[in-house]
Amino acid sequence: MSQNWPYPGLPSIDDGREATLPLDGVVFEGSKLFDVLHKDADLASITIMPMARPALLKILAPQIEPAIFETISGQLTAGRKQIRFAGDGCGGLLDVELAFTPTNDIDVQSVSTLTTNLKAW
Repeated sequence: MSQNWPYPGLPSIDDGREATLPLDGVVFEGSKLFDVLHKDADLASITIMPMARPALLKILAPQIEPAIFETISGQLTAGRKQIRFAGDGCGGLLDVELAFTPTNDIDVQSVSTLTTNLKAW
């Protein structure tokens, strides 16, 4: 496959998210099967999806017994520049997303988003 890649530093891939790219301008070579597949390639796209691993996030409240306030199940994905956790807890009432971005060799910046899912009420 050869192409002039017009998407340097694609944010979705950097952040470990799904990215859909158009196939116009992409040329496949080496097999007659590619000629058939490529016939309408200017109308097609390719979707790159990060591999996700199941993960658990435990929210701790050490002032109470037991100390685990909520266990949130979700998925962990890794991009070129960021690791992300996305999941839901409290029976679907909370949507949780965490993004971890290295800032240098030692430190990591994290951003968390907690959303109330009103449809679950």
